[in-house]
Amino acid sequence: MWCVFDVALLTFITASHGIQVLVVSNKGVSVYNTTSGEQTSLMMENEQMMKEVDYHYARKEVFALTKRQIIRCPLTMTSSYEYRPVVYSEDEYSFMSMAVDWVHDTLYWTAGPVFMIHRSAIDGSDHTVIFRGYYIETYHKKMLIDPHAGLLIWATASQIYSTNLDGKNIKKIDFPEVLGNVKSRVKNLALDVTRRRLYFLAGFEDDDVWLMMSGNYDGSGFRRHDPVPRYTYAIAAMGDDLYWIAKEVMETTYSPRGFKKHHTLALYKASVQAPGTSERVLDLHTGAVWNMKICDPEFQRTSSNITSRSA
Repeated sequence: MWCVFDVALLTFITASHGIQVLVVSNKGVSVYNTTSGEQTSLMMENEQMMKEVDYHYARKEVFALTKRQIIRCPLTMTSSYEYRPVVYSEDEYSFMSMAVDWVHDTLYWTAGPVFMIHRSAIDGSDHTVIFRGYYIETYHKKMLIDPHAGLLIWATASQIYSTNLDGKNIKKIDFPEVLGNVKSRVKNLALDVTRRRLYFLAGFEDDDVWLMMSGNYDGSGFRRHDPVPRYTYAIAAMGDDLYWIAKEVMETTYSPRGFKKHHTLALYKASVQAPGTSERVLDLHTGAVWNMKICDPEFQRTSSNITSRSA
């Protein structure tokens, strides 16, 4: 059963200069400014184990996904961290991924263990299942949306798929240059709606370095980008910029209580046009990162004018 609730207020930031990056970690959803390199706000405490985030700028709302809930809160300055779920599951199914359609005011999410794609109005009403799988998908990575192209795109262990926004016309997006190999795995996925390209991490068994790839929605225009460490937890792309969060070198220290391992997470940035241009943007003072999302209000205000073009 899917239930709908009213929404309480949440502390957030107002729009500021520079691209904001929403990062979901074990400390909640934080906002980092890629221009100043500073953390600008802590939006949510992670009591519900939040693992994905998205936003709808025109409605001034931010959405977060947990295992059993999707939470919606206003993008306005308040003094409260309170929030309530938009939808949640009372059955055996748990949420896997989420995407917000800011053009058509629609919410999509996947649930499992039997893979299904759900759709509802932005407030959680008018819920329906638009695609019901026939198998247990334990390696589903992420579902993303391009509302202008009319596509939902998601990844499994070694394949990437797309479907129309009504759940019909499912297609496999082939990248024979790397996917299809029995040892390759899709580790993460991102969309650049401004150029209608998808980015993904390809990992191989026993390799310490993963490969950043991209291509058009139909599988054409394949390109390799900067290699990244094996412990890369999130990626995002927009225009000429590619971002990822990776764990840096781990150090081991000794105390009377025994050995303790320390590591840091950092946000990196590179040009999609020029491999080898990666730069370290800032430290993330958190223990574990689940996901990230570029939050660019100007993009959602002007994205209705976007046309298809290759990078």
